[in-house]
Amino acid sequence: MIAGATLSNNGGIGLANTWTAAVGSYTGTTLISTYFSAVSAAYSNTAANISASTLSNLVTFCSGTVPALADNTPAAYSGLGTNALSGFTGIVTAQGSSYLGNGNVTVFAQVFSAAQGYVLTTNDYINTSVNSQTYLGSTFTTMNSLITGNLSDATLATGTFGADLARLGQLIDLNNLGNFGSPAALFRQLVTLTNITPGIRTALIQAGLTEASVGDLTNPSINVDTNVQRLAYIGMQNITGTDLEQVLAIFGVTTANITTMADLLNPVKIFPNSYPSLTVRTYNQDATSVLRAIYDNDQGVVNSKLLIYLPQYVLTLAGPNTITYERLNRIIPSDQALANKAIQVSLQQIKNISTLSLAQLSAAFSSMQTTRDLPAISALQQAVPASVAAYYNSTYATGSGPNGTLVITDLLGAAVGIPFTSDLTNVTTTINSMTTAGILGTLTVTYVRMKDTVDGVYNTGVGNTVDIPPGPGAGTYGNVDLALSALISNASSEVSGIQSSYPTQSANLNTNFTDMASSLSTENTNLSLASIDIPNLLTTGRGPIMSFVQSLPNYGLNTQANGPSQFLETVADLNTQGGQAIVACLREGRNIAALSAVNVGVDTNIPATPATVPPQANLIPSTYSDAEAAKLVVK
Repeated sequence: MIAGATLSNNGGIGLANTWTAAVGSYTGTTLISTYFSAVSAAYSNTAANISASTLSNLVTFCSGTVPALADNTPAAYSGLGTNALSGFTGIVTAQGSSYLGNGNVTVFAQVFSAAQGYVLTTNDYINTSVNSQTYLGSTFTTMNSLITGNLSDATLATGTFGADLARLGQLIDLNNLGNFGSPAALFRQLVTLTNITPGIRTALIQAGLTEASVGDLTNPSINVDTNVQRLAYIGMQNITGTDLEQVLAIFGVTTANITTMADLLNPVKIFPNSYPSLTVRTYNQDATSVLRAIYDNDQGVVNSKLLIYLPQYVLTLAGPNTITYERLNRIIPSDQALANKAIQVSLQQIKNISTLSLAQLSAAFSSMQTTRDLPAISALQQAVPASVAAYYNSTYATGSGPNGTLVITDLLGAAVGIPFTSDLTNVTTTINSMTTAGILGTLTVTYVRMKDTVDGVYNTGVGNTVDIPPGPGAGTYGNVDLALSALISNASSEVSGIQSSYPTQSANLNTNFTDMASSLSTENTNLSLASIDIPNLLTTGRGPIMSFVQSLPNYGLNTQANGPSQFLETVADLNTQGGQAIVACLREGRNIAALSAVNVGVDTNIPATPATVPPQANLIPSTYSDAEAAKLVVK
């Protein structure tokens, strides 16, 4: 509330003090202050009749050599423009001010929100492209598997399999796939729905089971003996007719051609339309994966290679809540046992399958779409091709964060002086050291003579003649424009000489000025890519400010270097209550998150509900009275 009141009155924010101080230190050096005195005189003294070309040369003459010695825009970045009276540093300041709306917080709120939104979205692409190159690693199989949640590993005929599953009602317990195909799993699923019917009990007893073993068969806490299950299977073969119809009704099975209860353990019977297309992912000795058919043909012949390539945990290695093929093939026909273990492996690759009902799994298969007729996608060997990741790396990953990610200062750095303040501070330090060493003495004198020329100090009184005494630019000239042009040419030569004689200092100055120009140019590019057109943003309205203020606590959660928290702390005017409130909102957001994490309540939310209930509107009646309803009933 406090921050919002200040921001709504276009207060509470301003350019970073560190940047304005750095500009003051730079422009306050003997060299640069003298230069700007000459520039100011040239532009303000219209009586001197200085030509436009001379004025242009005055503010660009060392742009291609050592621009820091006259606050010129580096030649390679001439597109950034020229600010005659405040130099290149003035361009940086003006751009930073534009981000802040030049005092209009409505503009700033739109700029900041859009910039931060672009940063977050772009970074998702960048980080995802980086992670994609190691994502899933050796476990990646095919794009089909990836986009279908591994359902396509069970079959590519997903619709057909889904329809077969739908007709099975509640036959299969997906939380007990380790025992899929065993009589015990089937009976335990049955007793979750109803009790064992007398007809079933009789058939099991006649097959050789005792009452106790029948109880064990349906008890999920008992590992039922192999022989007990074999006898149960024999009994199931004799459950037909009315008894079978009862079983099918209990399970809700509507699959055709089920003639005995034992058929419910036979994949060919329970998946009559889809079994020829069923597959299982297996791995060769070289770790390459292969989708192998579970059946060799539509005659129900099981693929014998599964005995080699199915995982050992389903073939021979005993595990918790899992019956091995080695045991199962002594209970039911061996080919059915092998097919059931393969189907188990396929289905267990589906994430969270143990939490699904058979109806949910059926719906998933029935609605699934594959990469059919998309050969370039189907052929992929990793989630994202290296060429695609390289594209994002080269075109998106241009920021200063980890992996080339963007931070808010990659778009709006000029407002907080990042990296401009440190660069300009280095420039000032270097210029002061060069001044102390006497390196810049002649150039400084030249700047003084430029101002004196414009101010008429060297006028001879004879026409427009100007006579500059011995020293830099000495000579007699027909007018001020010619004299100033000569001094500019002289200064250009002096700067070139300094560059040649003092390469280390010159390189240092150029590195820092070029870095500032490059950063400013990058910000312009990023703003364009983010579709942020500052001159055409709304300049009135409360909406952007209200939205911005409400987002302050969330911005506070991002404490990355050069991120939103640091940016907002830097532009907040701490000399005002509202500016301090901005920083307090950021801290409040972090506190709320920390307190919420340990379930500590807070009292920061002032109720927004009015103390007096607003009067309610008289709306058109939407219900019928008893009498009205009675009149509408057909009798």
